[in-house]
Amino acid sequence: MARRPFYVLVPVLCAAGYAWLLCGGLLPCPFHWLTGLPCPGCGAARSLRALLAGDVARAFCVNPVGIVLAVGLAAVSLWLLVDGLFRRDTLYRCFLRVEAALHRRLVLVGLFSLIFANWIWNIYKGI
Repeated sequence: MARRPFYVLVPVLCAAGYAWLLCGGLLPCPFHWLTGLPCPGCGAARSLRALLAGDVARAFCVNPVGIVLAVGLAAVSLWLLVDGLFRRDTLYRCFLRVEAALHRRLVLVGLFSLIFANWIWNIYKGI
């Protein structure tokens, strides 16, 4: 992805993330609705609400993905602001490095293993 579209898309995605936070849990999960099974992200909205209430342990138990999303959304939003203020492209360069890393099989397998483990955890908990 080129630099200009990246810096247009990322604020839109951040805004969508904050909108999801505001109404998280109001819309049913399409995967859960179709299959009866939770998706790896099911419970993330409840996890975020617990995190915002200061209950980190509960947030982690409900769904660790919620914590990752909260930290990632806050970090990317702040990074985007700093890049804009100082007219830099450090977020874009980091994106390119992460994208290159995801092309390595070991990194991709590790990431999918974590997602799969979280999915099994959600099924086991009966979300």
